[in-house]
Amino acid sequence: MTDLETTARKFASSQFDLSCVRDLQYSLHGFQLWPLLIERLEQHGLAAIAYDLIKSHALPVNTEASRVFKGLVIRHRRQWQALQKALFDTAAMFEADGIEFLFLKGAALANMIYKAPEMRPMCDLDILVPPAYAVRAQRLLIDAGFNAALAYHGHLKKHHHLPAAVRRIDNQSVMIELHTQALSPDMRTPIHWQNMVAPKRSFTIGERSFYTLGHIDMLRHLCLHTFTRTETVRLIGVTDILRYASHFFDVIDWDEIRRRHSFVLNALRCLHPLVQVPSELHRLAPPPMKKMTGVGKGMMPLQHTMRSRSGLAVKMKQLLCPPQWWTHVFYNVSPESSLLFTRLVRHPMLLMNWSIKKNWYRLTDKVAADAV
Repeated sequence: MTDLETTARKFASSQFDLSCVRDLQYSLHGFQLWPLLIERLEQHGLAAIAYDLIKSHALPVNTEASRVFKGLVIRHRRQWQALQKALFDTAAMFEADGIEFLFLKGAALANMIYKAPEMRPMCDLDILVPPAYAVRAQRLLIDAGFNAALAYHGHLKKHHHLPAAVRRIDNQSVMIELHTQALSPDMRTPIHWQNMVAPKRSFTIGERSFYTLGHIDMLRHLCLHTFTRTETVRLIGVTDILRYASHFFDVIDWDEIRRRHSFVLNALRCLHPLVQVPSELHRLAPPPMKKMTGVGKGMMPLQHTMRSRSGLAVKMKQLLCPPQWWTHVFYNVSPESSLLFTRLVRHPMLLMNWSIKKNWYRLTDKVAADAV
């Protein structure tokens, strides 16, 4: 792990523990690599949070780095303002047309658990709609000036969201993705309109109310989405999980999570080696008793692996031997338990299932095209 990655994790941890702030203050004295660190923080979605910590705790920062941080915060604020306009307009259109919908991830979280929306950067609005209304909702976006196709064709027709709808608002590019499922079908635990555990719950922007997932569904979604196939787990996803679990700690049904969604607690346990976990979560999700390798690293997406110029041996290792830490989280295996069965049986079977599905969709596309 590089010093930049260590420092980025210290910023993430400092949101939850003042002792980490003191450690961070010591680390930043005489620090010279601000351009690289800011780039790393922005990749993790933490630049605005880092600057808020710097201001709140008078952390050492040079003048040029401070200007860059301010510029990023302004950029994220303008992006959110454009997204908010799109959110209001889209909600009004859908409500007028009788289309049920709720907002996923960033749009809700930015207004529920962060000091200001720009502290939770996002590039799009994710909206969950019932599958029967998806194309109708997409047509409304197109009629409102968004550039988008009505639906995916070919092997992407079973994708969990429709093609992105893009439009410029206040000189900002705004993108909306209409989801029929919250997660890719490749995930073993789907979340869609028919299988939500609890009723949707409201959040407010100004004086207007909107809806998002209930507490358990939100934690299910955040944990599964954060630890999907990705080369490096983004710290903003980790922050979302920990902030949400901590903020709503007293009203979340943790017994129900323990009974039916234990992977949430296992994910929380596996976050201890990565960042400082809020103290109130320690009893529910105590630190692992066993060290894990590859902390912070995920499994490379399949397409990235297959398209890389690496040799066959490297590709096979990436496919068959993902990092230990990620494997514990993704397969819901406690840090103290062996991964032998998972590596020898569960993971190869899942890879085979993914491959069969993708090749089957491509085959049916080819047959359909030949028939025409």
